[in-house]
Amino acid sequence: MLAVGGLLFGACRHQELPDGVIDGERMAAFLTEAYMLEASYAIGSQYNYDSINPDALLAYDTVLRRLDLDRETVEKSLDYYTKHPDEYAKIQAEVIENLSQQGPKR
Repeated sequence: MLAVGGLLFGACRHQELPDGVIDGERMAAFLTEAYMLEASYAIGSQYNYDSINPDALLAYDTVLRRLDLDRETVEKSLDYYTKHPDEYAKIQAEVIENLSQQGPKR
């Protein structure tokens, strides 16, 4: 499966990305951590989706620092990839693979 992910991202890397847009591999890494973070705060949370959990915002900042990213870069990248659905689908496939590897061990 990792080889398939590598082939998918290989196609994205050959295309020139606009300045300030992170590559698909880094975007998948960020989204993987973001989805895990959101899930951890959603379980038993007193917050509903209309409000923002302040602890989650601090945790996002930690993820951004760990991946050497900032909010502006992530927002610009999300904007780019949502306008390029074929590339975004490849990223989401990698995120699903990443999450499935982190799932419950049997």
